[in-house]
Amino acid sequence: ICRMQEEGVRGFTAVDVILSTTREGDVCVLPVSQLSVSAIECNARLNGHNQERLFAALLAPREGCSLDDLKHMRLGNTPIPEAYNRAEATERITVLLSSLARPLSQEPLQEGVVYFLLDDNHGVGVPSIYDGVLLVGRGDVEVTIVECQKRLEEVGILRG
Repeated sequence: ICRMQEEGVRGFTAVDVILSTTREGDVCVLPVSQLSVSAIECNARLNGHNQERLFAALLAPREGCSLDDLKHMRLGNTPIPEAYNRAEATERITVLLSSLARPLSQEPLQEGVVYFLLDDNHGVGVPSIYDGVLLVGRGDVEVTIVECQKRLEEVGILRG
C-alpha cells in the first residue's frame, strides 16, 4: 500500500490480513491487542466489493455534496432476460423500475428521487460476475431503494 501511495495511485483497495498471536521477531504488531498482522493480498483494482462506493464517490462532487449525503445500494444481477446488449438491458430495467427509479443522466439528482445505473450488463450473451444495478438518491430515499430491490427480486434477476 505504501508503494501504491508513493507511485501516486489513487482509488480503492482491499487488504486481506491474518491476525495471530505475536511471536518473537514479528514486525507488524497492533498496539492495543498486541496481535501480529500478516498481509495476504492487496487488491488494488475495481471489483465487485467497491464498485458501489466508487460510483457514489464519483457522483458526490458532481452533485456538490459529500459522499455521506448520497444513499446508495448495489444489487448484483443475473443476465436480464431478452436483453442482448447494454441498451436493451437498460430499457428492461427502466420498465421494471418505472414507478420507482429513473435512469441516471447528466441532470442533477432531484431530492427524494431514486436513480439507477447498470454496472456491466451487456446482455445474456456476455454475462459477468460484475453485472449489477447501482441505485442512488438524495434525501429520504431508503424505502424506495428497498422497494427497487424487492421488485428486482420478484422478477428473479438478482443473484442470491
